[in-house]
Amino acid sequence: MIPSKEQVVLEELLTAAIDAAMKARQKAATDPFENGRLMAYYDVIRWAQEQAQVLELQFVDKSLAAFNPDDLLKPAKQAA
Repeated sequence: MIPSKEQVVLEELLTAAIDAAMKARQKAATDPFENGRLMAYYDVIRWAQEQAQVLELQFVDKSLAAFNPDDLLKPAKQAA
């Protein structure tokens, strides 16, 4: 199955949002702005996944299908 252009754009957008959310998560505990940014990304990612499910969209990138946005709310592990 060849994904539509729209699906490719959605997957690219979700990938970028997840990457940005992970970066914000690293600073969220000490920076209120980054915490707000993380919450915004969380809402967008969760909404997009819900809409994909409603539309019965099957992600080509299986890591997107397996990604749990609730994991973003867990404290990030600090580098030693």
